[in-house]
Amino acid sequence: MLSLGCTPLHWAAIRGNLESCTVLVQAGKMEDLTVQDKTGLTPAQLAADKNHQHIAFFLVSIIYHNLLFENLL
Repeated sequence: MLSLGCTPLHWAAIRGNLESCTVLVQAGKMEDLTVQDKTGLTPAQLAADKNHQHIAFFLVSIIYHNLLFENLL
């Protein structure tokens, strides 16, 4: 994590960079999606706060898909 408790995924979400978010999600772990920064916000929450709804939807849909898949096993 960097100075504000932000991971690279947090920064990509803040900037609205879908390509970077996609690469980071594919390369990372499920926990990366739910890590909170020092203010208690996840990457999806930060994206929504910055009005990047497409990023927020992407991140939340990945979380939802993973939770749904885990419950089916």
